[in-house]
Amino acid sequence: MDDAVSRPPGSTARAAIAVLLLGLLPWSVLWQGDDVAFVMVWGLFHPSGLHVHSLYVLLTESWPSYWLLPHSLRVWPVGTLLYGAALASAGGGAVFRREDPRVTGGLLVLAGIAALWVSLGLATRTVGDVIAIPVGTVGLWLVAWWWYGPALRNLV
Repeated sequence: MDDAVSRPPGSTARAAIAVLLLGLLPWSVLWQGDDVAFVMVWGLFHPSGLHVHSLYVLLTESWPSYWLLPHSLRVWPVGTLLYGAALASAGGGAVFRREDPRVTGGLLVLAGIAALWVSLGLATRTVGDVIAIPVGTVGLWLVAWWWYGPALRNLV
């Protein structure tokens, strides 16, 4: 908690906004020929047909087939939960001034690992030449480094 006290006034709110904006960033951008799709925190978005497959549908309506998915896709909801916990932690720091930046930063790092796992799994398990760019991993790790880096360095 010492790191939260040493921050300049208002930086906790800015950090929470940065974590919130990560929810708009695709975790992975998938290219296959002329086709593009975005794996978001909340679901899969395919802009060519404006098709959305939400993570909620994957977990509720497709539940029996969820366990048949590749392991990399089963990590996706875990990463979403990690991101949600980081968002709650950062929001708690901004609203209630009660945040342990080591927890928030650590959750962002772990969510970045999950996003990378999803991207690598999609790139290696799909048919054809698919390019998967782990945009979410870069964003999650940049926010963790920029806003929570000192706390994470003190942890190590």
